[in-house]
Amino acid sequence: MVARAKQDKLADLENGNLPAIKNLSEANIAVMNEFIEDIVLLLSVLGYSIIRSKDHQENKSYPMLFINSIGQKAKGRETDEGFIVYEGSTARKEEVESVAKWEKGIKILKETLINKGVLSLSHKNDHYVFMQDYVFSSPSASAGMILGRSSNGRIEWRDRKGKTLKKIQEIE
Repeated sequence: MVARAKQDKLADLENGNLPAIKNLSEANIAVMNEFIEDIVLLLSVLGYSIIRSKDHQENKSYPMLFINSIGQKAKGRETDEGFIVYEGSTARKEEVESVAKWEKGIKILKETLINKGVLSLSHKNDHYVFMQDYVFSSPSASAGMILGRSSNGRIEWRDRKGKTLKKIQEIE
């Protein structure tokens, strides 16, 4: 569980030491893995999404979605766990002035993702790059982080034809 929590970077670990797995039979490892998946499911049901389920499923009924605005390019999709932004997507380096004054949540989230290694400064130092897939709580949280401003993710995220996530959801 510690290794998976470190990989997913959805929670801060106070003790990130990886315990050694010693002398477990293959059958015991299988039982342990099933138990871990049960714990992950239970935590998720209780509202603690700190480890991604191994069998999480992307909602394929939604197309791949994109943000291509103010020089930032990102791709993402809804999942059963939230809204995933894929590795290689970019995020604005500086937030707009109103965020700096009034909406500190975006700035705090960005600092957290930088500290966890999810975001890294590009080689040109003009934007951040997602170094791994990352699950946000909502399309709006991801859009706000990417664009550096308060954003309605249901309008910012669009499919290849330009249809907003809001329009896609209304059809269903």
